Amino acid sequence: MHKVYVGFVMLVMLSLGAGYSFAADSLLLDSFEGQIVPAGITSGSMSGNVDYGAGGGSSVEVYADDTDKVDGKQSLKIVFFAMPGGWIWVARGYNIDVKGAGAWAVRPQDIKWDKYNAFSFWLKGTNSGKQLALDIIDAKKEYFRYLVKDGSDKWKQVIVPFKAFEVRTDWQPNNATKNKTLDFPIMTYQFEPRPKNEGEWSLDKVELLKIKEEKK
Repeated sequence: MHKVYVGFVMLVMLSLGAGYSFAADSLLLDSFEGQIVPAGITSGSMSGNVDYGAGGGSSVEVYADDTDKVDGKQSLKIVFFAMPGGWIWVARGYNIDVKGAGAWAVRPQDIKWDKYNAFSFWLKGTNSGKQLALDIIDAKKEYFRYLVKDGSDKWKQVIVPFKAFEVRTDWQPNNATKNKTLDFPIMTYQFEPRPKNEGEWSLDKVELLKIKEEKK
């Protein structure tokens, strides 16, 4: 997958206790199980089960971490150097270059998407105050983006209502249907540490949720 420099979009942080609460329904999409080979060994390779890479002076490596996790046997650790003008992607899903990255617990076409209204993942950052971009790619290959602030060095759950994603206006693939509508099923999600920043972040337990907004 090839990405370009991304302009600023609205930065929001949603979490439990911040105006949203769970309903009963949740569905585990991914917990980064299986072999993950460091980029230093397979740089440029289409093997493995994570589609990742970087350009424009940025770099990224990915590792399985079985010592610090939220769900399953391991989490995904990303080691990155994000430069202005560069780009990074770490993706899991379908219809992308690394076919082994289609390793969700449930295939997109088997999900009853109308039962859910939010996307969730767990992040362990460094309390850097920097940004992590979350992209989702819909059924018509259009990209939508949400920016998360790294505000803790502990595991924190990030909850993003589908309606909070904004269409990417800086770049879309040539074969995308650019209708500015999130067309289900979602086929892929990906992460990009935003520049300028470097360090190590961990990711785990990607879910779909049914949430409701609490009245204040």
